[in-house]
Amino acid sequence: MDHEDGLLRSVALQNANAILLARQRAEEELLRIKEALRESQERLTAALTAAGTGTFRWNIQTNTVEWDGNLDRLFGLESERTAQSLDVFIAAVHPDDRAAVIRSCEESARLGADFEMEFRVLRSDGAIRWIHDKAKAFCDDDGHPLYLTGACADITSRKEAAEALRDSEQRLRAIFNQAAVGIAVAALDGRFVETNTKFSDILGYSAAELQGLTFTDITRPDDLPETEAAVRQLLAGTISAYSLEKR
Repeated sequence: MDHEDGLLRSVALQNANAILLARQRAEEELLRIKEALRESQERLTAALTAAGTGTFRWNIQTNTVEWDGNLDRLFGLESERTAQSLDVFIAAVHPDDRAAVIRSCEESARLGADFEMEFRVLRSDGAIRWIHDKAKAFCDDDGHPLYLTGACADITSRKEAAEALRDSEQRLRAIFNQAAVGIAVAALDGRFVETNTKFSDILGYSAAELQGLTFTDITRPDDLPETEAAVRQLLAGTISAYSLEKR
């Protein structure tokens, strides 16, 4: 009997040790997963910060919004002192863009639809930033909208570059149209693509008529060989520009 009791105690002890070992391994695996998740979150946060992007989640059922610190910085909010709510989010939007943002939010909440739009935010320091907001809607099995999750990216630099390009194009267009000399843009085959008013005045053709012609059509036959030779050198890269007098 004592032998059997000892055997039972030995088996019980082995089982207990096995359970403890399994629990220890499970705890170690859980810690490893948590650490990997933390590192992954840190990398994601760093990448989003570097990209000037903040993320948010809007629970449509409770009408509550949560966002990360990047969005606080993007919108110029003080994360320690600002409660997160849809009203706070909307209030940060530039007054001129606010109505459009509200309409998009209401439509997404009603239909459970994704949305994507660009708008401005007016920060507390007075700075205006352009935002690209893209969100995906999630619905239950019956199609009722549950929440939206999305990201807001700072696209101010892109907007400013596009505006600068438009301004530059407008200035060049004004110079082109108002120049005191004739200017023409031609395709590689010599066909006129665009001409200014002075060019039309000099040649006596309208802009529409010139678009159906090439430089050979407006050059006197005696001067054509010299012109064609200069154009061939230009297209071949032998010369970068040419100047000549012709009729």
